[in-house]
Amino acid sequence: MDADKLILLAQPLGELHQVQRIGYVVKKIDVMDDEHKNSFIEKFEDHLKQAKNSYVPLVPYMPKTGHSRCKKWRMIKNTDFESDLDC
Repeated sequence: MDADKLILLAQPLGELHQVQRIGYVVKKIDVMDDEHKNSFIEKFEDHLKQAKNSYVPLVPYMPKTGHSRCKKWRMIKNTDFESDLDC
């Protein structure tokens, strides 16, 4: 995955909340080598610091209230998940 391309794609579409979700999920699961993952996450974090988006739910169609929040990603953690990528 290319963080720069994802951010550039999200901006004109008004989909920066998707950058928040992708960054949060990538941080939580083991999907790439550490060097690439750290670079990817750093670019997303830098972009979100500048954007100052509001909090968004991890799962948009589930209730937003009564769940903890992740300040770093401005994410409402309204579900738990596990990676199925460990084969």
